[in-house]
Amino acid sequence: MKASQFLIITFLISSSSLFSQSEYEPMIDTSKQWNLKREIIYDDGTDWGRLYDYTIINKLIGDSIINGKHYQILQERNATSALDTWSPTYLYREEIDSQKVYILSDFSGELSEELIFDFSLNKGDSIIIGWHTIIIDSIRYVDFAGKLRKIQYTHCKTPDGEGLIFSGFKLIEGVGTLNGLYDQYECLHDRMGNCPRDFLICYSENGETLFQDGDSCYVYKNYTGIEEKESGHELKIYPNPAIDQITIQTSNSIRKAYIRLYSIDGRLIVSKDLYNEKETISIRSLSNGIYFVSIYLNKSFIMNKKILIYH
Repeated sequence: MKASQFLIITFLISSSSLFSQSEYEPMIDTSKQWNLKREIIYDDGTDWGRLYDYTIINKLIGDSIINGKHYQILQERNATSALDTWSPTYLYREEIDSQKVYILSDFSGELSEELIFDFSLNKGDSIIIGWHTIIIDSIRYVDFAGKLRKIQYTHCKTPDGEGLIFSGFKLIEGVGTLNGLYDQYECLHDRMGNCPRDFLICYSENGETLFQDGDSCYVYKNYTGIEEKESGHELKIYPNPAIDQITIQTSNSIRKAYIRLYSIDGRLIVSKDLYNEKETISIRSLSNGIYFVSIYLNKSFIMNKKILIYH
């Protein structure tokens, strides 16, 4: 083979490789679905542990026009619930030509748009999200979820630039992150970098699973060693399932304690002191679903019970 022919072939192969790497795949697309494992934990300041894991599903829908810009809504559903109820999270829009993804939220106190992904950035570039700055450490093209994708490897420091929040965090073209689309966003809007505990277990397009981490796209696991931690105290909660109210009956040894009622996503719903052996709490205003009742004595967590509310 002549040298000139060899150079032409090499050039064509290199050009083809560069072209395939530069072809951008949009992220904000209604054909995509993210299955995430959400970990629910408790932390009373002296002890912590995982109560349970469950699966949430994220999908994009619609075409909303706000201030002349087109957005899609990211909806979320608890895959382990019998209720097929979707809840909106954030509004997203994407500029495909500039490889940028924006989110519309009220984290700043008023509804505003913020850049959360920019795949045009190069090594050493940075992007400010919330209180923090994400710095691009390196860029690689990796075979992930059925195709060669650009992945930005990053690190992030605290607002004062002294502490490291995370390193090796991956921003994946067309997919988002290994924690979903908005995990990093909520994390970076917390001054201390406290993040939701969501982990990508499956990613699909048009109903076809392209990425799976583990044996199943759906998980639900109770960590009963924590859930039934009772330390020798007696606790009765009834009725279960409950309709309008629940009664908490305790032994004399845990009177003057306090109770906390948490939703399945870890939100504190009710906090109440216990002065009597038997206390009643109205639940008429609460939505159907699984809740956790935690009992504390002298600021120490001593037990947890699961209840089902179904009106």
